[in-house]
Parts: sequence; structure tokens; C-alpha cells
Amino acid sequence: MDPAPKDDGLKKLEFLSLVSKVYTDLESHLGFGDKTLAEFIIYLGRKCKTVDEFDAKLKQDGPKMPDYFVRTFLTTIHAILSPKPREEKDSKKESASDGPKHSADW
Repeated sequence: MDPAPKDDGLKKLEFLSLVSKVYTDLESHLGFGDKTLAEFIIYLGRKCKTVDEFDAKLKQDGPKMPDYFVRTFLTTIHAILSPKPREEKDSKKESASDGPKHSADW
């Protein structure tokens, strides 16, 4: 049995759970909830590695939010969905530093 479909399903559920969480937080803290805005915030959060970068992007393209809220969103987004790699070079560096790939290398 191929594990890929289960992984895709699990990833979709994780994403939907995150959208729901961001939506609920928007609604309870700012007084409005919007699914598209929640997805946009998640998109920005996955592209950003630091709170300052995320805050700057939100101020540029999104709604104004308190600093603690921005920090909470980024922490939640990165906990559920890891940040997207920016360049292929970064992913190659990470895979090279993952350690030995063969038992002979141990």
C-alpha cells in the first residue's frame, strides 16, 4: 500500500486545522474572521523565517495586528507547517547536514 495518499490527506487536514485556528484567533481577538485572510496570513508566515520579517510583510500587505499576535501566529504556523524553503541551495545544504545516509558511514 502506498503511503503517499495518507500523507497528502494528513497534510490537508493539518492545513485545514491551521486555517481554522488562525480564523478563530482573528475572530476572537480582532472581531472578524475571514477564511481567505487566514490562508493569506498562513502563506506569508510560511515564507517568513523571523517575527520581524513576518511583521513587516503583514504591515505591508495585510491587516494591522499587535506584536504579540504576530508572534503567536508565526509560532503556530511554523509549529504546524514548516516554513517553505526559499532557495534550492538552502535545501541542499540542509540535506547534506542531515548526517550519514548509509550504515557504513556510522
